[in-house]
Amino acid sequence: YQLPTTNYQLPTTNYQLPNTNIPTTKYQHTKYPQKMAVEKTKMHSFKELNVWNMSMEIAEEVNIMVESMPTHQIWTLGSQLLKTTISIPSNIAEGCGRASNNQLYYFLNVAMASTFELETQLLLAIRFKAVDKEKAEETIKKLESVQKMTRKLMDSVLKRK
Repeated sequence: YQLPTTNYQLPTTNYQLPNTNIPTTKYQHTKYPQKMAVEKTKMHSFKELNVWNMSMEIAEEVNIMVESMPTHQIWTLGSQLLKTTISIPSNIAEGCGRASNNQLYYFLNVAMASTFELETQLLLAIRFKAVDKEKAEETIKKLESVQKMTRKLMDSVLKRK
């Protein structure tokens, strides 16, 4: 059996990236960064950001809560709490290391979503009586501060886009 042959060619049309006047081809090689239509941004030192530092404190608090959870909860809710709480400062740091404000905004948005996910999981842990209610509520208050700081940082980045 022989496969049929076709004379199909890949399209070579040019297209315009949004908000730029730099035409590029669809398969442009990244070897030439000066031709890339990406708004460069100054690298941010994530370790100096209050939002990153507070999210690191929250991660430590959640880790301590998980260690004191009943064994049957550690492998389910506890594991998910740890994954989510690690995601917040990690995404803030990753966004700060990216080359554009668009990318920074994206990772701040992911971090913001993780704060709401963590808040929900802490509320569930309280309902399941898997954590100390007072400690969890104190952590939720800090988490709400992180949400506000993240929103302000996102608004600031959005103005520079």
